[in-house]
Amino acid sequence: MVSLLDERFYAIADKYIPIWNEDGTRLPYASYFSHKLTNLQKDEFLIPILGVQGTGKSSLLNALLMDDIVLPVDADETTCIPVEVRYSSTHSGRIEVHFSQASEIKVIQSPKELEQYVHNAYNPGNQKGVSHIVVYRDNDILRNGVVFVDLPGVSSLTQKNMQTTMNYIDRLSAAIFLLRTVPPITRSEMLFLSTVWPKLTKVWFVQNQWNDESKREVQDGLEHNRKVLEKVAANYQRNEDIHVRVVNVYQALTGKLQEREDVLQASGIQDVHAFIAEITGTWKKSMSKKFTDDFHHLLKRLYHKIEEKQEEIKLSRRDLRKRQRQQEREIEDMISSNQEIIDRVNGQLRQYEFEIRSFAEEQGRIQGENLRNEMRRITGSRVVDGDLLSKAFQEVQQDLAMNVLEELNIKLYEMQKKLELELGKLQAQEVDSSFMNYEGFYREESVKFEKGLVPAINIAGGLGGIAAGFAIGGPIGAVAAIGISLFSSWIGRKTKDYIQDERAKASMKDLEQPIQKFQQNLQQSITNEIDTFMKYTQEVLQQYIAQQEQKLSRVREEHRRDLHLSENELLERRQEIDADLAYIQQMEVTA
Repeated sequence: MVSLLDERFYAIADKYIPIWNEDGTRLPYASYFSHKLTNLQKDEFLIPILGVQGTGKSSLLNALLMDDIVLPVDADETTCIPVEVRYSSTHSGRIEVHFSQASEIKVIQSPKELEQYVHNAYNPGNQKGVSHIVVYRDNDILRNGVVFVDLPGVSSLTQKNMQTTMNYIDRLSAAIFLLRTVPPITRSEMLFLSTVWPKLTKVWFVQNQWNDESKREVQDGLEHNRKVLEKVAANYQRNEDIHVRVVNVYQALTGKLQEREDVLQASGIQDVHAFIAEITGTWKKSMSKKFTDDFHHLLKRLYHKIEEKQEEIKLSRRDLRKRQRQQEREIEDMISSNQEIIDRVNGQLRQYEFEIRSFAEEQGRIQGENLRNEMRRITGSRVVDGDLLSKAFQEVQQDLAMNVLEELNIKLYEMQKKLELELGKLQAQEVDSSFMNYEGFYREESVKFEKGLVPAINIAGGLGGIAAGFAIGGPIGAVAAIGISLFSSWIGRKTKDYIQDERAKASMKDLEQPIQKFQQNLQQSITNEIDTFMKYTQEVLQQYIAQQEQKLSRVREEHRRDLHLSENELLERRQEIDADLAYIQQMEVTA
C-alpha cells in the first residue's frame, strides 16, 4: 500500500479534497502522509502526554507507571525539559540527566533530585543545559519499545517550553492529549491540536476531573470537548469516532500511593490503564491498521468527489452555470444568515459588557468596604505586628477576591449559555460543500473557568507574578495566576513590604492606601476581563465570516475557470477527470 503513495496520488488528493489550515494556507498531502510513514517505520513508539500547563500530565504518568511520586507534580512551571519514561528490567528506578552540550550522563539517586533540573526555581530558563531526562521503569506497558514522554505544557509560560514540545512532535506517531473539565478546550488548544493532529496516526483523549468539579461540569466539559475534537477531525479528514475517557488523576494517584483498590476503581484510571496496555502491546499492528483505514477512507471520498466532477463536466455551459450559481447562492445565503446571527450576538455582547462593568464598579465599592471593615476588626483585636497583619491582609483580600470571582463565574457562564442559543444556529460549510448547523461553535471560546478564577480566555496574557503573593493549594494552584495577576502587586510582596515597614505602628489609617488599591484593582481586573472577552469574541466571529467569504471566493474562482474552458480545454479536462477516476479505482483494487 505504501508504494501507492506517489506524486500522482498526492496531486489528485490536493486537487479534489484540499486540506485547508486555520490560517487559510493549504497542507499538501505529501507532507501529511510523509510524516506518518516515517514514524511507522521506527522501532520505538513515543507517546507524549500533551496538554496545557497544570492539567495533571505528570500526575497521570505517576499514577500509570510509578510506585511513588517520581515526576514532580507541584512545580509552578517546569523548564524546557522533556522527561522520557523507558523500559528496563535491570535498571528500574534509574534516572539519567542528559545534557545538550556534553556527552556525559549524570545519574541521580532519588526522585527528589529530579526537581533540581525540571523545576524553574532550581533551573531557571534551563541554565543547566539539560536536553532531556530518562526515567527507567520495569513496567509491562513500556515493553515493545514504548516510551512515554512528559512534555512542557501547551500555552506554557515560556516560548522556549512551547518550542521544546513542538520539536518532539516530528518524532511522534501518536499522543495522549489530557483535557480539562473546567475550562474545556480553548481556542489556543484547538489551534495546537490542528497543528499536531495531522502529523499523528492516532491521538487518544483523556479528560481530567478535579475533586471539586461536579458531575454536571464533567458532562458539560465532555460534550464541549467532543464537539471541538470532531470539528478538528473533520477538517483533517480523520475517519474516527472521538472517545474521551474521564479520569480523576488526583484520586488515581492517591489510590496508587495508598494502595487502595476502591479509590483506584472510582478514579477511572484502570480503564485508562487497560486501553493503554492493549494499545502498547500491539502498537505496530494498530498503527499500521489505522493508517490503512484512513487511506481507504480518503480513497472513497476521492472517488465520490471525482464522480461529481465527472458529472459536472458533461453538463452544457448553461446547465453548468445554473448549478454553479445555485452552489454560490447557498454559500451567500449561509454567510448572510450567519452575519445576521453575529450582529444579534454583538448586540447582546454590548449589553453584557454594560452589565459586567456595572458589576465591577459595584463590587469594587462593596468589597473595598468589606476589606476595610474586616481589617478594622482585626486591628481592633490587637493584630498589629507586621508579619501577622500582612498575612491577615493577604488572606482577607484573597477570600474577598475569590468570592467576587465565583459570582463573576456564574454571571459569565449564564451569559455564555444565552449566547449559545444564537451561535448554535451558525452554519459551516464542510469540504464536500454540504452544510451543517455547527452547534458547538461558540463553545470553542466558552467562558468556563477553573473554580474561583477569572475566564480562561485570559490564558494568553499575564500569567506571572502571582506566585509570590498567593499560596493557593489544591487543583487550582497550578492555574491560579490566570485571573488574579492584577492583584499580585498589592496582595503580594508590595503589601507585605508596606506593612512591615510600619511594623507595630500599623493602623487603619496606614492600611487605607492598600485598601483603596485593592478596590481599584478588583474593579480593573473584572473590567479588563470583559474587555478581553469582548475583543476576542468579536475577532473570532469576524474571522469566522472572513473564512467563509474566502471559501466563497475560492468556489467562484473555480467556477469561473470551469465555465471559460475552451472546447479543447474542456476535452482535456474530461480526459483528466476520467484518468483520475480510473487511477483511484485502480488504487482501491490494489490497496
